[in-house]
Amino acid sequence: MSIIESVLLGILQGLTEFLPVSSSGQLVLAEHFFDLQLDEGLMKSFDVFLHAGTLLALFILFWRDIWKMLVFLYKAALKKELKEEDKYSGTLLALLVVATIPAVVFALLFEDLIEGARMPLIVAFLLGFTATIFLLAERFPKGKSKTIVDIKVALMMGFFQILGVFPGISRSGMTISGGLFQGVSREVAARFSFMMAMPIILGASILSAIRIIQDGMGDLSIGLIVSGFMASFVVSFIVAKFLLAMFKKISLSFFSIFLFIESALLIYFS
Repeated sequence: MSIIESVLLGILQGLTEFLPVSSSGQLVLAEHFFDLQLDEGLMKSFDVFLHAGTLLALFILFWRDIWKMLVFLYKAALKKELKEEDKYSGTLLALLVVATIPAVVFALLFEDLIEGARMPLIVAFLLGFTATIFLLAERFPKGKSKTIVDIKVALMMGFFQILGVFPGISRSGMTISGGLFQGVSREVAARFSFMMAMPIILGASILSAIRIIQDGMGDLSIGLIVSGFMASFVVSFIVAKFLLAMFKKISLSFFSIFLFIESALLIYFS
């Protein structure tokens, strides 16, 4: 892998993590296209470092919410008086934990199944599946006016996040769809979906770092990791900030068109 390829993969990760087109699926396809000669374990670890660039972008975008949740934990630990703002942050933290657990448990139990799906043809079919879910989510239910994520919504989005662990199925798209099926407005579902990405990516980044410490970096250099990470961070920040403002107007059906076309072309040429 060259520095240019690393940067291109970082840009691709930043563009597709929040656009509901499956960043992991697009990375698998790009890595196959570039014919990168890296061990599968190292390639997976490199992908996680690209996701870590996205994580940094999310930390910056949501730093106020993160700080308030940390303040809540501090006050709760010392049994200090909680203000209404603290209680809200505590509820948000609890909902994020509830929404994260299903995908974490599934990923740990079925890691081999997930890794077995890292094949272009499987990704192609899963892209079509993702597009179908988008169309259904936008259609049912018709009224999507809820502006609050409650425990029921968090659980639904959490279970939809399980699907998003497979390359070719968009994590952000699935979780937003889960919110839409519960009648939540698209912009509210998108914001909670983006926040849900933080614990998932953080956990995967830590595991990847441990794996590299134990097994070594092989053909991965610090330059490759840093260049990919920085490209992912910059593009992720720009795209996430833009989409948070635009999801009120942008329907998931718009992205389903792209996914259906990509899926059909990949299947046809496979």
